[in-house]
Amino acid sequence: QMLEPSHIQRWAIVNFSARCDIELLARKLANTGYNKGI
Repeated sequence: QMLEPSHIQRWAIVNFSARCDIELLARKLANTGYNKGI
């Protein structure tokens, strides 16, 4: 069974070449989702 494709309204630009802290990135992503009511 195929799922209906969802429309992405906003793209997040992430610089994967930069050294990043995965825990911090996950926390920021969770906070953004919480602030948007997701």
